[in-house]
Amino acid sequence: MYDAHGRQIDYMRVSIIDRCNLRCVYCMPDTYQEFQPFEDLLSYDEFLTVLRAAIDLGITRFRITGGEPTVRAGLVDFMRRVTALEGLQDVALSTNGLRFKDLAPELYEAGLRRVNVSLDTLRADRFREITRWGDISDVVAAFDVARAVGYDPIKLNAVVMRGVNDDEVFDLVEFALEKQVKVRFIELMPLGTAYPWAAERWVPTPELIERLGTRYDLEPLENGAVRGYGPADYYRVNGGAGVIGFISPFKEHFCQACRRIRLSADGKIYPCLAWETAAVDLKPALRRGAGLDEIRLLLARALEIKPPAHMFEEYQADELKRRVMSRIGG
Repeated sequence: MYDAHGRQIDYMRVSIIDRCNLRCVYCMPDTYQEFQPFEDLLSYDEFLTVLRAAIDLGITRFRITGGEPTVRAGLVDFMRRVTALEGLQDVALSTNGLRFKDLAPELYEAGLRRVNVSLDTLRADRFREITRWGDISDVVAAFDVARAVGYDPIKLNAVVMRGVNDDEVFDLVEFALEKQVKVRFIELMPLGTAYPWAAERWVPTPELIERLGTRYDLEPLENGAVRGYGPADYYRVNGGAGVIGFISPFKEHFCQACRRIRLSADGKIYPCLAWETAAVDLKPALRRGAGLDEIRLLLARALEIKPPAHMFEEYQADELKRRVMSRIGG
């Protein structure tokens, strides 16, 4: 499947829930409770119908996200059904790690092999400041359990914020090298609760690469050299000691090579993270028992309206402030 701008779309991020067991400062207000009623979320059967239709169209790679996907009951059985889909090429999971250490063996047995774990700091006090809840030891343990169980690749995702955690980038690289995982540094996006202070805390990727280059020999890797289907640009560290990825959604965006669409927990297809109005709602069709043919047509319509690029800088402040990442899918 190709969109109107000639980009092949073969990757879907699937949010199965908008709830989370953390309240990270760049994602949710600390008192946020505007979660959707469970009856408004797609059932696992409905998700599987969408995935089957997507596979028929050539969208064969999926990432299960949230909110925090591990807080939804039945995840292991759902993953088992996903990995059994005919035509599926790849499925991965994004998690904050708090519950993953307990679920990792069962999810692996269900067919999951790839996992991304979010960790923005290695300091326990700072972890509580950024996430507001949770215990950093649970997240650190998630990396150890994932390695012991056999997950590969394992990726560490860190949002870099000036004056918050940017003094830890070297420590995070060393942690990733020690744990034998790939670290990916993500630029802070001006959405939701991050909007009021994102500009002063944003660390552009070129600055980060230059800073890391003072300690490490960074060799750019060609696209496809690292297994994965997301937007990261990867560098080999010190001739092969490890790999660092950089995700730059804001100024030096990757829109021209975008291969993905998003399915929200309530059944909306978002062709672009930054365009909330450009969405196709699948839930009405699913709830009246639509077949695969109709769902395929709706997916094709979503690709037709996929914009050429995001427009963060052109958006109005009030529109950016009201965006909550967990409602769209992380």
